[in-house]
Amino acid sequence: MDKPRPKTGLVKSLAVSTVSLMVMCGLANIGPLEAAAGPVMVEQKAKTASHPTLKRGSKGAAVKQLQKKLNSVGRYRLLVNGNFDAKMTSDVKKYQKRVGLPSTGVVNAATWAKLNARAGYVKPFFYSPESGWVSSPFGPRINAITHRAEFHPGVDLVRPCGTPIHAAQAGTVVKASWDGGYGNYVIISHGKLGTKYHWKTGYAHLSRFKVKKGQKVKPGQIVGLEGTTGMSTGCHLHFNVWRNGKFVNGLPLI
Repeated sequence: MDKPRPKTGLVKSLAVSTVSLMVMCGLANIGPLEAAAGPVMVEQKAKTASHPTLKRGSKGAAVKQLQKKLNSVGRYRLLVNGNFDAKMTSDVKKYQKRVGLPSTGVVNAATWAKLNARAGYVKPFFYSPESGWVSSPFGPRINAITHRAEFHPGVDLVRPCGTPIHAAQAGTVVKASWDGGYGNYVIISHGKLGTKYHWKTGYAHLSRFKVKKGQKVKPGQIVGLEGTTGMSTGCHLHFNVWRNGKFVNGLPLI
């Protein structure tokens, strides 16, 4: 006499339903049975975990990811250190306003979605000479060496010594030599670049030159290596921009 066969389809269905119910009630961990528990729920949980709500005071890997995202859409130069500070809050508000979101400074799912889509990306006028964070912006400041008030005619970008420094646009090298407080200094004349202005850029405190005076350079070509020559407290690039012979803030242009 044949033995009755177990109704495997019914047993498997009941098992899947039981596991799904346990997961929904929080009584089971997502593990080997996550496919049975429902892949949609697992995917949504993973997405939420990778894009949590962040605000001033938040710290950790998710903040680092946010800093990289902001830096990738232009106009922002945040130090990728995992610390959501006051400056970052200000930049987040500016970005939210730019892409039509409430300017709260709190990074929620809507802000993450805009960043992931690179909404509001601004194509820079110049190629970035390097990818460092801003240690000293353009404008009034207290000099870190003299401790006196002064006008800082450029922007300081920080990366390790030896980092390649790139030409912001095509042009002709008009200086590649020592220049006192600027140390090893390269200046490139770019012409009008399709505008009504004449543009020049300067790259100071270099550890090594990679170009010579009179040399033609292409956009992004390496002109030197980051250093701390001249009047400097550490490895950084001092980046100057002239428009018709007058200093202008180069940060919004890169």
